[in-house]
Amino acid sequence: MAESWLYISSIGFFIILVYLLTKVEKLGRVILICLVLFYGLLTIGNNLYWQNEVILYKNILNNSTDKNYLRFNLINNYLTQKQYDAALAEIEKFALNYPDSPHLYYVLGNYYFATGKMDKAIENYNKVLEKDKQFFFAYYYLSLLYEVSGKLDKSIDFALQCFKINPHYLPVLVRLGDLYREKKNFDEAIKYYKLASEI
Repeated sequence: MAESWLYISSIGFFIILVYLLTKVEKLGRVILICLVLFYGLLTIGNNLYWQNEVILYKNILNNSTDKNYLRFNLINNYLTQKQYDAALAEIEKFALNYPDSPHLYYVLGNYYFATGKMDKAIENYNKVLEKDKQFFFAYYYLSLLYEVSGKLDKSIDFALQCFKINPHYLPVLVRLGDLYREKKNFDEAIKYYKLASEI
């Protein structure tokens, strides 16, 4: 938040203030107490915004323009908390400002996945990959969706694509271990579990 820059710029102000307060002793104490109380209460008030990520993101978005990519994080937090109506409202705002962004299709895919509309989720994750072939989260979620639909080979293919792009993404390593274990390919399962344990 922009107010964090005030700490550095206020150093000069406080040096002058301390100098003046030492010159006028009685008035200085009163002014000092008032300033300490004022800034103390202001700090406590601003700490309320840090209670959780949703409150923080909403506060930042309320104090910035509508075109702010932070809305992407707010949407994902709403989905995590199963606040689907709030997430959809934020997705609509995000779509106005970023209509061609792969992140738009990603959060739409997440929304449809969370609400059980698997075909629409797959459609949106595929749109992500049309826009950005390196978007490894889309491969990961496609792997999840195909496993749910019983297509293990396709699920493994998408998990491997995710792994190729980001070999340090722990969930995909565990996922590949689980998928290979499910297919009774224990050598491959052990390989990915070992990789996961090294992270």
